[in-house]
Amino acid sequence: MPLNSLKKWLFNKELKKEINILEDNGVAVGIYTLYNNDQSQIEAIYNFIAAQGTKRENIHILAFANQKEAIVNATYPVYTQKEIKWAGFPQHENVTKFISRKYKRFYYLCPTYDAHQQYILSKIKADFKAGIYASGIETMLDFTLDNQFSGPLESLKEIYSTISKLRSK
Repeated sequence: MPLNSLKKWLFNKELKKEINILEDNGVAVGIYTLYNNDQSQIEAIYNFIAAQGTKRENIHILAFANQKEAIVNATYPVYTQKEIKWAGFPQHENVTKFISRKYKRFYYLCPTYDAHQQYILSKIKADFKAGIYASGIETMLDFTLDNQFSGPLESLKEIYSTISKLRSK
């Protein structure tokens, strides 16, 4: 029990740290798991968001690879289990850069809600946050969609479609 208290204290201490925020006005996407280091899904998400009218340089994606080994030659920002500290928060340059911007929109495309993801969601600054529903996430996002997770791109398309339908009513 004392270790859990220490872990929680360290996590909360990290959450309270101030971050200098850069204005970006871009679109941010958080992706949970890269399946078999499949970079094509990242490219497909970039292309989909760009097709919706956002300039490619204003699209920021952070991926989590659920593996201990570092991803060599990644062409996108990613962090792994190795970068998650004992207390549950991620500590990696890619995470720091990602949470140091203020975005117009943020899409959370993770089917789970673990401590490292909670940390990122607590720190991310965006005018509008939407994502896939997971227990405990309701207070972190402005809009959640309860769907069967079939992959990040499919979830993003479903979120866009649902928001579009709501706007038209």
